[in-house]
Amino acid sequence: MVAKYKMLPFHRLFTYSPWTDKTLMAIGVVMGILGGVVYPMMALIFGELIDIFDPHKTDEEVNELFVKLAMWIGILAGVLWIAGYVQYAFLQHMAERVSFDLRSRYLRALLRQETAFFEKRQVEAMPSQIADHFQAIGEGVGEKFGQAIYTGGMAIGGIVLAFTISWVYSLISLAYMPIFFMGFGVFGKKLKSS
Repeated sequence: MVAKYKMLPFHRLFTYSPWTDKTLMAIGVVMGILGGVVYPMMALIFGELIDIFDPHKTDEEVNELFVKLAMWIGILAGVLWIAGYVQYAFLQHMAERVSFDLRSRYLRALLRQETAFFEKRQVEAMPSQIADHFQAIGEGVGEKFGQAIYTGGMAIGGIVLAFTISWVYSLISLAYMPIFFMGFGVFGKKLKSS
């Protein structure tokens, strides 16, 4: 018999977390959004880089544009690297701390159980189940949450950048978004049911 588990809201994982974990998460979230917003700007710079090959430009104009774009690529790459590193490091560190705290609370609660509790369960399988559950919590709170924040920042940055460059084309493209979301929803349901 497979037990049905009630899903816990995400914010409840941090109920007993100290302020240091919440601070690590806040800094990691801000850096994830920053890294996501910077990424679409690289597409803009590479678009400008293509303009260097215009045959009507003089060598002086090409050199000046190339130096300017190389400087911007370096700046954006540095910001992206620092933001990505800080986001990953802080969220992983926070996830390990949250997972360790939850694991120790679970084990303390497990040690307070009566003998009848263990007679009804397969005791030899409990350590691997505990390890699997808390590894999944650690991955979800750290890596998966960080990826979601980064992707959300990238989507918001891309939409804002698109509207600043050409609002008419962006508005037309944005009109197709509900169709994409419906397709992703159907795909997600099919994937979940299989």
